[in-house]
Amino acid sequence: TRYILFGAASMKSVFKGYDYFREAVNLVHQELGDDAGVEILLFGKADDDVANAFPFKTRHAGRINKVEDMIDLYSVADVYVNPSLQESFGYTILESMLCGTPVVGFKTGAIPEIILHKENGYLADNKSVEDLANGILWILRSDNPDLISERARSTMLERFNEEDTSTAHISLYQSIIKE
Repeated sequence: TRYILFGAASMKSVFKGYDYFREAVNLVHQELGDDAGVEILLFGKADDDVANAFPFKTRHAGRINKVEDMIDLYSVADVYVNPSLQESFGYTILESMLCGTPVVGFKTGAIPEIILHKENGYLADNKSVEDLANGILWILRSDNPDLISERARSTMLERFNEEDTSTAHISLYQSIIKE
């Protein structure tokens, strides 16, 4: 089974792109069919109708409160889809990639600074359901999913590690204080 993961604190928030995700999954289903061995994993607050909105078998984990449970969700998924329309930074993208799960997201906010197109994930054209579906399919059909997964994790360790991030923040604060 291959798992497509999506979630948000409030799943139907227009800013989190739920409708784009749902429509993209429908396109993926049209392409792959019922026997594709694909399931949808959802997390976060959602109405009961959300789990029934997809053509693939869907599991809704609800709100996740334990870090270990979130790690398990990211780690079991083949792809995490983050179709946010507004994203100041995208911590769930970082979390997913740190767990080795590549991400498909729109080219908005800081997302293009995190996802390297067709290296560690897929950057879809903003608000394009078709390109979002293309990204999901690109990852699911990859000849070497382990390489994409490895690149996702290594990007996070190289570019967003605690030490470098802390040093950059301290440097920024010191430059502000000097002025």
